[in-house]
Amino acid sequence: MSDLSFYCNGFVIIDLVPDGELQTGRKLEEQIQDIVLYEKKTGLFCHRYRCHTKQELNEVFEDVKKHLQRTGEVPLIHVDGHASKESLKLLDGTSVSWKEVFSSFKEINILCANNLFFTCGACDSAFALQSIASITEPCPVYGLLAPEVEVSAGDMSDAFIEFYKHFIRTEDIGHALDEFATKTNPKQYALIFSPMLFQKVAYVHIKENSIGTSRRQRIEDLVSEVVNTCGVPLKEARKAVKDALSREPEILNKLHSKFMLIDHHPQNGARFTFDAVEFVKQVRQGEVHFD
Repeated sequence: MSDLSFYCNGFVIIDLVPDGELQTGRKLEEQIQDIVLYEKKTGLFCHRYRCHTKQELNEVFEDVKKHLQRTGEVPLIHVDGHASKESLKLLDGTSVSWKEVFSSFKEINILCANNLFFTCGACDSAFALQSIASITEPCPVYGLLAPEVEVSAGDMSDAFIEFYKHFIRTEDIGHALDEFATKTNPKQYALIFSPMLFQKVAYVHIKENSIGTSRRQRIEDLVSEVVNTCGVPLKEARKAVKDALSREPEILNKLHSKFMLIDHHPQNGARFTFDAVEFVKQVRQGEVHFD
């Protein structure tokens, strides 16, 4: 079973809330600084950035990477502002795609060995990771907590303040999430961890390609492709395809190592365990389900 924990050494707030609105990003910074002092955890840093343009946002990401490389200090990143399922709105009124944002997150996450946790106060932002992440690439974040629907700025601000207050105090993500849920409706938010995201995507792949009619159709399509492109006899092509499909667990293990950054950081192998043979078996027998 994978370890659902991570570590961080401080907080980066990307504050994209326009002037004239409730300044939730600034309020969060003030509350974090207060609790850090109260708990005497002055080793934790807290940096807040206002980004008017895409260039300024990219400069923040570069600063975060340089700080991480220089000090080894891992940030927890919070973004506040407005967004859609496709993009994040900047202070000058322009937008940057979530694909670009998560591409920068991926670079940071690789540097910090899959410990980057991301919280977001922008409505609909939860959909970004689920639509962008691919199990053929390293995961862009270890975890995400973000709204799936439009929520009030005040309730969201109170909930995230409670989350950070208890995370700083206890260093226990489970306890912090419990306290977060006392200040808002948790059903309006998505909580995603990379081990679960990998399994969910792998589950969909197996269901769509490796069970029943879908599996038979996939075999026939691949056999036809092998015959047409390689010119081998039908019987030989069918055997080659079935042999390749029998190695599906082996392929899943390789994808898991890449996605969970075990390739980059071998120590992650003990942190993120995955039995591909058992997982494939459970999916095919209907013992594993994802909504």
